Amino acid sequence: MKVLIHFILFSFLIVVLSLTSCKTKYYQVTTIDSNHVDKSFNFSDDIISLDFDFWSYGGKLDFTITNISNNPIFIDWEHSNFIFNGYSYDYYQGRKTIESLGIYSENSMTNFINSNYSLIPYSETSGLSMETATVYTERKVVQIPPNSYINTKPINLDFPSFCQGRHLINQEFNKQNSILNIRLYLAYSNDNKLDSVQYKNIEFWVANIRDVSKKNFKNEVKRNNMFYTKYPKPDMYKTIAFISSLGLVYLVALIAS
Repeated sequence: MKVLIHFILFSFLIVVLSLTSCKTKYYQVTTIDSNHVDKSFNFSDDIISLDFDFWSYGGKLDFTITNISNNPIFIDWEHSNFIFNGYSYDYYQGRKTIESLGIYSENSMTNFINSNYSLIPYSETSGLSMETATVYTERKVVQIPPNSYINTKPINLDFPSFCQGRHLINQEFNKQNSILNIRLYLAYSNDNKLDSVQYKNIEFWVANIRDVSKKNFKNEVKRNNMFYTKYPKPDMYKTIAFISSLGLVYLVALIAS
């Protein structure tokens, strides 16, 4: 009888440990690859330069557009797209957002702090006040003067983490079997009437997912072709239920002994 009770106790303990084995003991670092950018994750031609940065929790598509020509260029957001695993999202949404407001006290320049990372690559203020919020309205077309740049609004990828219990992950992918493919389809023109629109098609994919311990993650080099996640927390209610069940079995064992 005691052997059976100990066996049941041991079985419950294994179940509880398996439920709690995915606590944040490890980070997961995901590496992005592309055939369209260089090692610094920059794309450039004779007119335009794009600098990409994915580093964040869960990943983000964040990029800077620089006009390296001697003439103005016009970014056509209405005909630009973000493609996520084959599904196309329009950059231009035709909506207004309310943003919080901050001020650089050192040089008295206005700093607008975005609190809602939506699919809005560019916006302009339609009012400015220190006491009230600022309303931003999207623009369909944005001019970039010669030898200047703009920052686009980041698009959060919300990439999940993958827990395999006590097994560490170091998984490689290629363009064909990757679990995440991202494309930027950017439209721009050399004239403000958009009579001759050109398109840049920049593709990315997840190339590697690897586990990194908390200790080693502190020394992890932050690169713009990477992002990170943490193991998900275990289901609290399930864990409590199993621990309670384990306590009940212990109580039965004490009564039986």
